[in-house]
Amino acid sequence: MSFKPEERYVIHNIVDPRPVQRTGLDSPLTLVNQTNSYAKWIITNNGDQERYVIQNAGSNCYAHLKETAVSSCDPRTNAIVDHHEHFQAIIESPNPLTRWKIKVVSPSMYRVCIDDASVHQNSLTETQIYDPASQLFWTTHPDSNEIFLEPFSPGSDQWWAISSAQ
Repeated sequence: MSFKPEERYVIHNIVDPRPVQRTGLDSPLTLVNQTNSYAKWIITNNGDQERYVIQNAGSNCYAHLKETAVSSCDPRTNAIVDHHEHFQAIIESPNPLTRWKIKVVSPSMYRVCIDDASVHQNSLTETQIYDPASQLFWTTHPDSNEIFLEPFSPGSDQWWAISSAQ
């Protein structure tokens, strides 16, 4: 998923519909995970026509991509491509601790915030990046262009963040 710092995104939980709106690299997009046992997220991108898919790494099932305008399916990825201003991906999880895998369809370079070089010294193909701003460990797979978001403190109320650089 290619989030651009100059774009504006709206994220909210259908169950607890309190919107979170952020822009810029200093204010990364955030998803708050409440203590409710059921979370259903909507990510709306206003203006960006990038293609993306969201996958549940636990069940290996892709999230439902809701068509909000004239859309088509990319035969290479089976991803729904929106050709209008608005595009929504609905993420459903019966477990608030679900680990989501976000697979970027169009190439994108994500922001790297590393305070300690030892964070990524153990692997050449898989890099764990700690972002102190969002308190997240990002697990990246450069070859497949996939990113895993992992909560900083599983089992408690936590913030999930998504951010990227140009």
